[in-house]
Amino acid sequence: LHGRPWIIVWATSKSTKAEAMRLEKKLKNLSRERLIGFILKHREGVAGPRRCYQGAKGLIVIYKCKYFYILGTLFFCIFILRFFIKTTTMKQKNKASRREFLRKIIASGVMLGLAPYAGNWQSIASSSARGKLPLRPLGKTGYQVGIYSLGAQAAIETPGKEKLAEELLNRAIDLGINYIDTAAAYGRALGSMTRADAMGTSEKNVGIVMKTRRKEVFLASKTHDRSYDGSMRLLETSLKNLQTDHLDLWQIHNVRGGELKNLDRFFAPDGVIRAMEKARSEGMVRFLGITGHENAEVLRTLIERYPFDNILMAVNAADKFHDSFIENLLPVAVEKNMGIVGMKIPARDRIFAHGGIISMREAMDYVLTLPVSTVVVGLDNIEELEENIRIAREFTPLTADDLLAIEEKVEPYYKDLLFFRGLSDWPADW
Repeated sequence: LHGRPWIIVWATSKSTKAEAMRLEKKLKNLSRERLIGFILKHREGVAGPRRCYQGAKGLIVIYKCKYFYILGTLFFCIFILRFFIKTTTMKQKNKASRREFLRKIIASGVMLGLAPYAGNWQSIASSSARGKLPLRPLGKTGYQVGIYSLGAQAAIETPGKEKLAEELLNRAIDLGINYIDTAAAYGRALGSMTRADAMGTSEKNVGIVMKTRRKEVFLASKTHDRSYDGSMRLLETSLKNLQTDHLDLWQIHNVRGGELKNLDRFFAPDGVIRAMEKARSEGMVRFLGITGHENAEVLRTLIERYPFDNILMAVNAADKFHDSFIENLLPVAVEKNMGIVGMKIPARDRIFAHGGIISMREAMDYVLTLPVSTVVVGLDNIEELEENIRIAREFTPLTADDLLAIEEKVEPYYKDLLFFRGLSDWPADW
């Protein structure tokens, strides 16, 4: 306004259309020297100087006034104060709603016996005192799984690290881990070795230990093929690599949102579901499951359509900020009494970026407080394994307010922690 004095006049949406039109007429009759202009605020989708009155939130009139410094400042401050109060109230309502949701989801786990506090506190305390991992039921499988399990990625899937992989696997079992998760596709490209050539590295390294310790663990692997023939070939290779005659759990690997419109092919006569049922009937696998980290809707659709025994899902402290699995998938899996395995807990160590967003203890405690059976984490060395075991042994459930506090910490960096949902680049070595 080039330094000219001005004032804001506000007409609320309570004004009738007729009143608003009369006001507009009066404004147009003002001297052109006094009137600078007027602005109409209206709801989205309502356009035009006349129609906007029908959805008007208010009317701002700007004109010359020698009392600008007093009245203009007063009206402006009132406007800002109203906006601040409305925004603050909305945030408080959202936080209260989130707190109530978290309380309900925690309670649902208690009712089904998934949470460690859903039983005898003394037995839990004594297990920790004896240095054992607390156990939870793996859904309807009947298996009691330790709350911390081994994901056979990172060092275990890296070609050339066979000795370290064997040490990690043996040490993990010695410390009480009784669930190992691998996949036919696990294998890290290294140097001149392509990802395709590296596939199977994880299973082979796990197989070295399974040759002598198979009975000590619940062994899970996956098929990334969606056809009957392809999946059966992968299963044969997996059993050979793992040096076993059966899997405890065989899962469809990494189901993505783009497959939602083509799920019928999973159930076709030449589809992966038929291969899974065939393998189960012949004793090559005991239980069936699915895995995914990118899209909640496609996973929810699958578990509503077929009685899978287990689901491996990506969930961490940043989950609520984009396509929340905790809100849109976890309650359905709990209702169906599935084994629920959490992954991507530290987001491939990105929780330690930016000076340390949250600690590993906070990351694990956040997910373990939810109604999950166990969590799997990939490892680079023995020290990480022992630290995670110690956190699991010392775990005590968080409150809903504790979970909210952790969510607030990660909010500025949630895109980095949800890279697996397409919000940021994947780590370079993946």
